[in-house]
Amino acid sequence: PGSGDVTDDGQASLDQVAPAISVAKSVYRTHDGGAQCPGGELVQGRTGTEVTWCFVVTNEGDTTLVDVGVSDPALG
Repeated sequence: PGSGDVTDDGQASLDQVAPAISVAKSVYRTHDGGAQCPGGELVQGRTGTEVTWCFVVTNEGDTTLVDVGVSDPALG
């Protein structure tokens, strides 16, 4: 154990990732299992009118995403 300088040469690499997603939500009047998705931004109708909500989740980042889910508490 001395108090001299210690040096070392080595290489290190770092992979930086930038995960990102975008979510688009739309709606249309009627229910057909999503056949008309994507819908629009607005639906007019009487109380009880059936509507379909459409969600498109897109990976906007540069890495693979796993176990991505969509939850909308307002829809129940």
